[in-house]
Amino acid sequence: MSAGLTALRNVWRQATQIGDGLQNGPPVLATSDNGLDAAQINAAASRYTCGMKLRHQTEPGSVWVWLSGDLDAGQCGCLRAYWDRHIDTGAGCLDIDLTDLDDLDGQSVAVMVDIVRNALDGGARVAVHRAPQMLAHTFYKIGLLSQPQFELIDPRQDEPYG
Repeated sequence: MSAGLTALRNVWRQATQIGDGLQNGPPVLATSDNGLDAAQINAAASRYTCGMKLRHQTEPGSVWVWLSGDLDAGQCGCLRAYWDRHIDTGAGCLDIDLTDLDDLDGQSVAVMVDIVRNALDGGARVAVHRAPQMLAHTFYKIGLLSQPQFELIDPRQDEPYG
């Protein structure tokens, strides 16, 4: 493993801010307490391809979040860090657009369910747009579809592998 990738993985665990990876390439990390400056971190990040991209937009009373790419167990920590740093779930309305999310695994489903539950517990109205079939089915199985503050909009029916 290269020194740059090792440094990035170490920094990734300590990151205090994750930048917009959707518009400007891979996520950009910025941190002040790991001994590396932003240039070193961004150089390492540019050599590492992250399968998940995140973007958000905050407006008075609402937050929109877009996820794209692949979300798997390796990116769950990244997703949580981004969420904790940038997303105000007390904004009133939270819209999560998963139209461009290609794939997610079981741990990612658990993290998404946890994020939605926390937002609902905080009093937000949550709408999830174009959720993959596995996530939509999990929302159904745990009873979220009966919550008046939760809305599942146009869930996808994934194609079988083969």
